[in-house]
Amino acid sequence: MDLRYDIVVIGAGIAGASIAAELAPSARVLLLEM
Repeated sequence: MDLRYDIVVIGAGIAGASIAAELAPSARVLLLEM
């Protein structure tokens, strides 16, 4: 399993989830919720 990501989004609230969903088709995105 490759654990490299292009973008890390910290926080899965409305803004974090929205930007992660927007970027996911064109980049490897990791979404973290603390």
